[in-house]
Amino acid sequence: IQGINRSKYLLIEFPTGEVPHYTKQLFFEIQSRGYIPIIAHPERNRSIAKNPEILYELVANGALSQLTSSSLVGGFGKNIQKLSLQFIECNLAHFVASDAHSCDQRPFLMQELFHNHKLKKYSNDIE
Repeated sequence: IQGINRSKYLLIEFPTGEVPHYTKQLFFEIQSRGYIPIIAHPERNRSIAKNPEILYELVANGALSQLTSSSLVGGFGKNIQKLSLQFIECNLAHFVASDAHSCDQRPFLMQELFHNHKLKKYSNDIE
């Protein structure tokens, strides 16, 4: 296993509809080997959206989470935007990334994130 840029951080992406039943055990194994799991875009996972306690428990056990800039500016809808902001307010979000797949299909939107007037009150939390 090699972390992001040879670091101790591993980016983990769950299936869109669920958090696999073996996640706690997997994260324990990852952490016992000195790595820190980072959960990619938890705000877009249906199980976490229905039950944010899932994310809380994973973070309480040492995982980190990374929100998508598109989610924060409303690109995936108001519900996902609201959930993303709740994650920031509850200290359940640690990173923000573009999750850009291409300039056309899924753009970066980082400029929009930092210039969005609705997000100004979170600017210290996001930086």
